[in-house]
This record gives sequence, structure tokens and C-alpha cells, in this order.
Amino acid sequence: WQREKADAINMRKEALADGDRHAERLKMSLIEDLIPVLDSFDMAAGSESWAEVSDGFRTGMEAVRNQLLDVLSRNGVERYGKVGEQFDPHTEEVVQEVDDAPGAPHSVVKILRYGYKMGDRIIRPAQVIVKSS
Repeated sequence: WQREKADAINMRKEALADGDRHAERLKMSLIEDLIPVLDSFDMAAGSESWAEVSDGFRTGMEAVRNQLLDVLSRNGVERYGKVGEQFDPHTEEVVQEVDDAPGAPHSVVKILRYGYKMGDRIIRPAQVIVKSS
């Protein structure tokens, strides 16, 4: 009977661990679905027509974007990528190299898409343009 009891305890622990893994996969799936939404906000805000949008609408859209970023942050997701920093091949992808940009060699001159990470795990690398050497 002790073996049966131990088997039942182990089955319960395994079921709980399976549930935790499933919940983590669902969370990551949702996060990966939200990232392109933030990309769309960034593309809209970076377009020339963004300046023509009324201030009230622009402020509202920026508030929605900030809420999405806050939700990701509360769930352990960090957005990264900054102009002027040195290029990091572990967290960033070079899309283009340019000579005529100000800054140090191998520094980021433009962010095309921000990167996202959770702890040490890279969810999506940043896509950047860097100054060539």
C-alpha cells in the first residue's frame, strides 16, 4: 500500500508540473501574439502621417501602447534596443550597415524592430541598422 501511495503522490506532482508547463506555454504564446501589435504601433508612430494625426487621438494611441508594454513588463517581459549602444550579436540582428551615420563603429543607429526578452530567454531579437567600421 505504501508503493501505491507513493505512486499517487508522484502522479499528483507530475500532473501539477504538466499544468504549470502548459500555463507557461500559453503565456508565451499570448506574449508572442502581442509583440506584432506593438510593432504596428511603432510603425504607425514612426510614419510621416503620424504628425498629421490629431493630438487627442495620438495621445490615446500612445496610452494604449504604454498599457500593452506595462502588461508585458508585469509578466516579466523586457523590451530592449537603444540607438547609440554597441551592437550585441546575441540579442540583435543586423539588417543593414551604413557608413554615413554619426556614432562609434558597430553602434546601433536605428531600431527597426525592438527586441523582447524574458529573463535570459530572448523571445525575439531586435532588428537594427548599425554603423559599419
